[in-house]
Amino acid sequence: MKRHKAALATSASLVSGASLVIVCSYFEKTCKLPDDGRGLSIHYGIWAIFVGSPLLVIISSVAYFKFVRTIQDLGHYTIGSTMPSDLKKIVDKTLASLRLQTWTRYLFYLILLVAWTCWLKNVIQTIHPYDSYGNDVFDSYAHPWGFYSFKLYLAFLWVAVYPVMTYAALHIFASMIYILRYMGKNKLFRLDFFHEDECGGVSVFGEINLLLLSMTFIVLATVIAIKLTHLGNYPTIWGSIIVSFLLLLVQSIAGVYHIHLFVRSKKREVLGAVNVFLNQALMKAGQSKKFPGDLLALRNHVAAIRSFPYARGVRLFVNILRLSPAALGLFHVIQRLWVASKL
Repeated sequence: MKRHKAALATSASLVSGASLVIVCSYFEKTCKLPDDGRGLSIHYGIWAIFVGSPLLVIISSVAYFKFVRTIQDLGHYTIGSTMPSDLKKIVDKTLASLRLQTWTRYLFYLILLVAWTCWLKNVIQTIHPYDSYGNDVFDSYAHPWGFYSFKLYLAFLWVAVYPVMTYAALHIFASMIYILRYMGKNKLFRLDFFHEDECGGVSVFGEINLLLLSMTFIVLATVIAIKLTHLGNYPTIWGSIIVSFLLLLVQSIAGVYHIHLFVRSKKREVLGAVNVFLNQALMKAGQSKKFPGDLLALRNHVAAIRSFPYARGVRLFVNILRLSPAALGLFHVIQRLWVASKL
């Protein structure tokens, strides 16, 4: 818990900030707005932000420390149980970059600039919400308590919290691809075909990828909730939905693709060797009337090993996240049809 102290404190601050916004909206009587106005009570995007943001902070913290601990102990997953010097250099450079000690800190500054621009754009949009959203909102300039309280909340979230999480998530994703590609290309992986995770003993990489997928899903769900809130259609929302959707699909495969290639290759190698003995035994079976059942069991066991490093429970969640965009899209279509039927 100590390593996640900062994440827990940040999450607590976000919950406190959300509570302040709710209190301000209550006293300003903007929980509900007349006509097509989006009061706080029916602003789905805001509630998605209130719920999703603390979860994002905690998940990103877990992903960060799990990734750092895993690559520092890569010798556990390499042949000979030792980390080669070249791989050690890659790990050291990765950790330095992740901690903003290399040129990649300028990418973080760029993310920070984008976040600041998005916050400023939101402030401008809510000054004249009808031009931006097609409806009034509880945090528009016409409702000062909601405006100032929520803008302060967004400033903390978008400018201080989101850039750190975004940089960490993108860096971990890219670094994992690079490191796993290097290990697979140089045949450094040490696979345990009898490991309980049923994917060669490398399921930790699948767990890290699941954490990254969960972060992308929360972002996608939040953006869709914002889209469902407002009457107007604006490019930034649709762009965010498309990018999040594509990233979710790409992450589920690309993040661990090079492990998949290596495990698949080793499976074919082992199965090929076992099949040679099985075919020889089959030729002799007619004479000795015996067949090596243990060898056949070994073949079936190796064939059942999954090449993607997702243990059974993790694989279930990954598949749910893969299908979630289609489910959310279907929900949106059903909602539109329901609204149209009421007109």
